Amino acid sequence: MWSKFWSTAEEPAYDVTLNFAGACRDNSGPSSYGLVLQRSGERTTYSGELGVSTSSGAEFRALIFGLKKVLVGGASHLQVRGSSEVVLRPLQGEYQMPDGPLWRDYYCANWLIRQLDDVEITCVPAHLNREATRLAEDALDDHF
Repeated sequence: MWSKFWSTAEEPAYDVTLNFAGACRDNSGPSSYGLVLQRSGERTTYSGELGVSTSSGAEFRALIFGLKKVLVGGASHLQVRGSSEVVLRPLQGEYQMPDGPLWRDYYCANWLIRQLDDVEITCVPAHLNREATRLAEDALDDHF
């Protein structure tokens, strides 16, 4: 019972760090995503359009897209970083996700997270998520 408190085994290193951001025009209009994946010192970026969404919907869909990329890549230990408290706080268990239009996206993201062995979710200040945000905004400009 006490071994988990006194264990000298190292914590598993995170395979991948995922920074994500969603962008939206008019808060119910064209939307896009930006992702920055870091694995073994290698940085890969993704961006693209998501269709019509709210800003919170775009953030959730950006996270879902990133989680799918991570799972397809075979990672099992993940650090998730984003600046959307509406998305991350419920996933951290800090407050309950209310019923409504975002609940399906929340459920999907939560299910994907549970497919990984270890996930650390961190809500970071916007300036620490700048690259993912820039990718999402550039995709919005390019596609709409």
